[in-house]
Amino acid sequence: MTQQRNTSGEYLCDRINQEESMEIGLVWNRSPEGAEKLAFKHRVPTVITDLERDLPQLLPKDERTSSNSNPSIHVVVEVAHPDVTRVIGSSVIKSGCNYFIGSPSVLADESVMRDLESASAQSGAKVYVPCGAFWGANDIRKMADLGTLSSLVITMRKHPSCLKIEELKEKLGPDPSKISAPIELYNGPVRQLCPLAPNNVNTMAVGALCAHNLGFDRVIGRLVADPALNDRHVVEIETRSKTGPALEQELVVKTTRENPAGLGAVTGNATFDSFWASLRDACDEIRSNAMKRREQFAIVC
Repeated sequence: MTQQRNTSGEYLCDRINQEESMEIGLVWNRSPEGAEKLAFKHRVPTVITDLERDLPQLLPKDERTSSNSNPSIHVVVEVAHPDVTRVIGSSVIKSGCNYFIGSPSVLADESVMRDLESASAQSGAKVYVPCGAFWGANDIRKMADLGTLSSLVITMRKHPSCLKIEELKEKLGPDPSKISAPIELYNGPVRQLCPLAPNNVNTMAVGALCAHNLGFDRVIGRLVADPALNDRHVVEIETRSKTGPALEQELVVKTTRENPAGLGAVTGNATFDSFWASLRDACDEIRSNAMKRREQFAIVC
C-alpha cells in the first residue's frame, strides 16, 4: 500500500518554512483545532476562525503601502474547497493580494470567473492556478493560443473510496466497497461535471482553462470508479490538434499519468509536489514585478 501524505495545506506549510524568502503570516483551517495545530507546528503568528469576516481585515488596503518593516500578506493560497473561492476570492483580489486557487473546479461557474476577472482588472492582482495532476498544460495552452486545438478528452480513474461525489453516488450502488469492475460515472462537458464532483475533478478544470479555445463546455471529462486502483490515481489525456500547411492534418497526443495515492485519498502524492512547483513559479513572477522582498502567505486549508 502507498503511504498517503498529509493534506495539501500541511505540505505547503512545510515547504514554505524551508524557504528563506517566504513566510506564513496567517492560517485558516476548516477545523479550528487543525488551524491551531498548524500554527503551533509552523510558528504562524495569526490564526483566524471566521474566514469571511476575519481575512479581509488582515489584507492590505493597497499593496503599494506594504513594507518590510510592516509586512502584509502578498499571496493567499486556497487548498481547502472550491466554495472558499466563492466566499473570499473576489475580496482577496480587490485588496491587491495575489490569489492561488488550488480548487479550480469552482471556475466552471461563469459568475465566479467573471467576478475574479473583474477584481483582477480593478486591482492588478493576479490569479494563479496550479497545474496539479494535469500533464502537458503548457503544450495544450500553446495549441489553444494558436487556435489549432480541436479536441481534449480527460479521463480520471480512481478507487471508489477516493471519490467525493454525492450527486453521482447512486451510480456506485448501495455498497461501493462491493464494486468488482470499473464504472463510468460521467462522460460529457467538464462544466456540468465540476459541480457534481468538485473535489475530484480539479485536474479537468485545469485542462479546460488551458484549452481556452474549447473551454469548459467543449472539453470532455470522463470520471471512472475503478476498484482495482487501490494504490494510485490515473489520468488519461487525449489531445487532438490541426496541423500541416493548410491545417489539413491532425496531431494526436495521448498521455497516461499514474500517481501514487492511498485508499480514500482525494489528492495523489505527486500532485503535492506539482502544487509547490506552481506556487514557486507564481512567486518568481510576483517578485519580478515588485521590489525584492520576503513573500508572506495566508494558507487557507
